[in-house]
Amino acid sequence: QSGYFSDETMKKVQEEVDRQAEHWSIILNEEEEEYASVDRETHIEFMIDTFRVEYMMEQLMEHDGSTSGISQALGHGALGYDKLLNKYYKKLMSIIEKEDKEILRNAQRRWIAYRDAEIDLIHKLSEEKYSGGGSIQRILVPSKRLNLTKKRVLELYDHYEIW
Repeated sequence: QSGYFSDETMKKVQEEVDRQAEHWSIILNEEEEEYASVDRETHIEFMIDTFRVEYMMEQLMEHDGSTSGISQALGHGALGYDKLLNKYYKKLMSIIEKEDKEILRNAQRRWIAYRDAEIDLIHKLSEEKYSGGGSIQRILVPSKRLNLTKKRVLELYDHYEIW
């Protein structure tokens, strides 16, 4: 079925993602010995976390390259980055002094409000009266949501990495 990923497909894809992530983990553990800017384990963990999301999307798109399949894969990727957003927000929150946690909390709340407003705008601008329509809009909207969230995950990790 186009754009729909069955439990069987998801299981196969997840097994392939797990296999490749294990492979990359071994390679990174061998190659990243001199990485000093953040603790080595967290650096490797971040690289594997983002690899898993990206590779899962790639595999799902290979399974179903239709507009609907790509849209579904991008949506799955956005959910993956949402999980990483929470994970790396918590990691950053864990190293900030108690009296400064509210600054991060406020920044994150404002970023979420920005993201939600931006997604509303993207949805509006994707309407036929503005975009001219077409199936590409079904890919552009989830792609932009994915990229917004991915960018924030990278920003949070960069903040974490500095300390």
